[in-house]
Amino acid sequence: MLALIILDGWGTSHEREGNAPALARTPTLLHLSKHYLYGHLTASGPAVGLKGVEPASSELGHTTLGAGRVLQDPWQFKKRFQDGALLKSRTLSSALQHVIKNGGQLHLMGLTEPGEAPGQILKSLIEWAGRSKVKATHLHMVLDGHDSGPFEGRRYLKELKRYLDGMAGVHLSSCTGRAHFLNPSGQAGLTRLLVEALTQEKGVRAEDPETYLEGCYRRGLADDEIKPTCLSGTKGEGVRIRESDALILFSPGKTLEVSHLAKALPGKIRIVHLFKDETPLKTGWAFELEPLATNLGELVSEAKLSQIRLAETLKSRQVSFYLNGGRANPYPREDRVFIPSQDHVRHERNPALSAHAVTRAALKAIRLRRYELVVLNYANGDIVGHTGDLKAAIQAVETVDACLAKVLACLSAAGGDVVITSDHGNCECMRTRDGRPFRAHTSNDVPFYIASFRRNLRLQRNQGSLTDIAPTVLELLGMPKPGVMTGSSLI
Repeated sequence: MLALIILDGWGTSHEREGNAPALARTPTLLHLSKHYLYGHLTASGPAVGLKGVEPASSELGHTTLGAGRVLQDPWQFKKRFQDGALLKSRTLSSALQHVIKNGGQLHLMGLTEPGEAPGQILKSLIEWAGRSKVKATHLHMVLDGHDSGPFEGRRYLKELKRYLDGMAGVHLSSCTGRAHFLNPSGQAGLTRLLVEALTQEKGVRAEDPETYLEGCYRRGLADDEIKPTCLSGTKGEGVRIRESDALILFSPGKTLEVSHLAKALPGKIRIVHLFKDETPLKTGWAFELEPLATNLGELVSEAKLSQIRLAETLKSRQVSFYLNGGRANPYPREDRVFIPSQDHVRHERNPALSAHAVTRAALKAIRLRRYELVVLNYANGDIVGHTGDLKAAIQAVETVDACLAKVLACLSAAGGDVVITSDHGNCECMRTRDGRPFRAHTSNDVPFYIASFRRNLRLQRNQGSLTDIAPTVLELLGMPKPGVMTGSSLI
C-alpha cells in the first residue's frame, strides 16, 4: 500500500518571517525530514511549463503531478486557436447570430490568469469579435489574486487597456474578484451581487480601473476580494448584459466552478462556455477538453490496482479531474471520497477546515487494506494561505501535521509506503517585504518526504521537480515508467 499525500499550497523558504511551516510546531514533518528521505521540488517556471518564475496554479500543479512530464499547453489551447478554429465553431457562430439578429452586444468574461495560454485565448477572442458584425464587445475581467500575486490586477488591466487602445467597439466594462466569479463556498449572496452588476449595473461604479484598484489596495483588499464593479469609462455604451446579448465564459477548466453564475443569469441570454470538460452543461460550449493520456491514475487502473482519492470539496477537482489529466469520471477501480468543506468565506476563522474529517476517511481507507494507492489532499496550506492571516496559517499547518501523525501511524501498522509533497508554494510566504499580508502562490520550491514502513529506500537526489512524483510512485508500486513521462524517480 502506498499513500500519496499532497499538502496543497505548502512551499519551502529560508525566510522565517511570514513563513507558517517554519514558525509552526511540526514534529511529524520534522521527524520525517530527519529519519527518512527528504528534499525539494521545483514547482514554478519552465519546470511546470510556465515562463520565468511563474508559480503553478493548483490545477496545473496537480496535472503535472499526475502527468509526470512538463506540459507546455496541457489541453492544446494554442493549437485550438490556429487555422481559424474560432470561426469554425457552430456554437460561437450561433451566439454571434443571436447578437446580430437581436441588435445585441457580445460579452467576454474570464479570469486574468498567469501564463501565456490564457492571454492568447483572450486576445484570440477579441480579434475574432473584431472581425464580426457585432456593434460592441464588452470585457468583464475577473481578478485572480490566487494563482497570480494578490495585487497584480491593476498591472494586468493596465496592459489590457494598452492592448485595446485604438480598437473600435471593444470596451473594458467591468471587473470583479474571483471570489464572486468562482464562489467556491457556494454563497448565493456573492453570485447575486455579480449578477446584479452584470445585468442591472448595480453596485460599485468606477471611472478608471487603475485608480479604483489602487484605492482598494490601500484599504487592504486583494484582487480576489474586489466587489463586482461597473467601469463607466466605456463611451456611454453601458455594461449591462441583456437578453439580446451573448456571454462567452472563457476560463479553461472552470466549467463546474462557474456553473452557478450561468444558472443565475436570465435564461434568454445566450451563454457559451468556450471549453467543456466532462461537467454536464445545459448551456452551449465551443471546444471540448480532451483528457491527457498516460497519467498516474490511468496507469494504476490499467495495472488492475485499486485506488482512492480523498479530499475536502474545495480541492475535490484537483485530486480527481486535474490529477487524472482532465478526466472527470473515475477510472475503473478508482473510488472517491470527498468531505464537504465548511461554508466559511473567512477561512482564517476555521483554519482546520475539514482536515480532521478527511483524516478519518483516510484512516478508514487504509485500514480496509483494499487500495494499493491512497491519494490524499490537505487543502489547509493553500486555502488558509490565501487569507493572508499568518496566525491562522500557522494553526492550519499545525493541524495538518497532527493529522499526518495519525495517517502515518496507520500506514506503519499496515506496512505501507508514503510520498508527501505539494503542488505549489503559498503558506510559507504570508508577508510581503514591507509587512503587508501576502495571499498568493509563490515560486518557491515545495518539499517532498518519502518513507517506507516495510523496506529500506535510498534517495537518488534531493532536488527535482513536480514531474518526478508520478515516476517515484510508479517505482514504489513496482510498475515501469512509460516513455512519455520525462520525470525521473527520486529513489
